[in-house]
Amino acid sequence: MSMNSAAEREYIFNHAWRQVKEKFYDPTIRNIDWKMYKDTYAKFLPHITNNYDFQELLSEMLGELNGSHTGGRYSPQPGATDNTASFGLLYDETFTGNGLKVAEVIAGGPLDKAGNKVRAGNIIEKIDGKGINDEGDWNILLNRKAGENTLLNLYDPSTNTRWDETVKPLTAAEEGA
Repeated sequence: MSMNSAAEREYIFNHAWRQVKEKFYDPTIRNIDWKMYKDTYAKFLPHITNNYDFQELLSEMLGELNGSHTGGRYSPQPGATDNTASFGLLYDETFTGNGLKVAEVIAGGPLDKAGNKVRAGNIIEKIDGKGINDEGDWNILLNRKAGENTLLNLYDPSTNTRWDETVKPLTAAEEGA
């Protein structure tokens, strides 16, 4: 099942606005131009990509009412948030081909071990058998993978060779340490 988060947030935004319009304790809504506030805050919706920022937007709009205890709330559910693991690599952000081009192997990271052949200039073509291209967010392939054996399909353009390596990625906190 695929979820359209942007459409869901837009629906909730409009629903919250309508609820105030129809049910606010003061039928004049304190004589403010409530439609103007909807139009003003709705401009930010296309730029909201997560529920924390969305609740901030709702709180700001509802705050215009100056009505006690109004606002948006955000309560992440355990296991519902993303937790992207890391290989301890820096990537060439200018690379335009398929895959992830390694710019640097971080010292002490999972791929900075004796026996690993991954070097700057290598390209990770697949993670756990799933190809990496411009059509999707490759970070999804590392969601909740910290500490799990993960298969990398690699390519070295300088030698025209391909090989596989298995690595246990780190959490972002472990990498930062």
